[in-house]
Amino acid sequence: MAFLNQEGLQHLWDKIVDNLKGKANKVHSHTITDITNFAETTPNWNQNDETALDYIQNRTHYEEISRGISKTFDCTVINRRIGNDFTTYELGSEPFTVEFVNVIKTNNLFEVIFNGVEYICSVIYEPDSVTWLIGNTSLLSGTMLSPSLVDGFLSIAENKNLLVDTGEPFCIVWHDSINTIGAMYAFESGTYNVTVTPMEHVVHKLDKKFLPDTDWNASEGEAGYIKNRTHYDTISEIYPETTMALDGGSATLPSDFILELNKQYIISWNSTPYTCTAESTTIDGEAAIVVGNIGAVTGTGSATGEPFVIVYVPSYNMTLVQALDDSLTSVNLKFEGAVAVKL
Repeated sequence: MAFLNQEGLQHLWDKIVDNLKGKANKVHSHTITDITNFAETTPNWNQNDETALDYIQNRTHYEEISRGISKTFDCTVINRRIGNDFTTYELGSEPFTVEFVNVIKTNNLFEVIFNGVEYICSVIYEPDSVTWLIGNTSLLSGTMLSPSLVDGFLSIAENKNLLVDTGEPFCIVWHDSINTIGAMYAFESGTYNVTVTPMEHVVHKLDKKFLPDTDWNASEGEAGYIKNRTHYDTISEIYPETTMALDGGSATLPSDFILELNKQYIISWNSTPYTCTAESTTIDGEAAIVVGNIGAVTGTGSATGEPFVIVYVPSYNMTLVQALDDSLTSVNLKFEGAVAVKL
């Protein structure tokens, strides 16, 4: 093996240094690029790829669009309508099969590919004429509308400002009143290929076991405290502790006492607290809001154990207290409930 002289050693050293510098610069360049890309990335709540720069870890939930079964068909449009002048299609005839009509009726969002161009359309339902519309409803205005759809719909749609130009070159219509008929309208006559796919906005919630233990009402320094809350809940007295006389186990509360639907109450009945959520019901044909053991009184649903039922009837502006033991002549009663304190 020949030994390098001083000049050769220096040349080799310079080569090693150059190689190291090159690799270092390359690594440095990649690192700077990665940091820049990360800094310029906007977090995307709907990103489900864990390797993507905009992926958010530890989300409480995520959202996605679920797609149903597509319906593809060809149609010939003349004077803005399928087929010849003023031709409409009855239930069961292509493309308005029973299955397709049910899809139109039971979904709120559709992807429509019309001659190769994709459009996302919300369904408009007009209840007075029992009509569903997908696409550009302005195509239905004027004399070009099929007479079968004019009766009961056109004047209603115009009065409700439903005929709006939203840009799509088509409008799919299903009418389900006196006549069950469907039609498709387009800006220009021609033969079109159409694919209609129902879509659904789905929210996926993560299992609680993957979430940290939090307490919305905890104070700072306590376990589960949440920083930057918009508000917190506190228990407040709604109706002061009162001993009231009962007649046949019943009494009425003052007229300014109102039960709120879906509100949770802590009701102290003879010093025993019961937590109840106000629910809607019907009493002798009148809409009412109730807390307590309504199942034991009506015989429907499950008995929940409270020794009372309290009913608020808005049309009467009256709240009735009824003990399940109708021989009870008095009761000590108090109402408490959660009140939101805004920060």
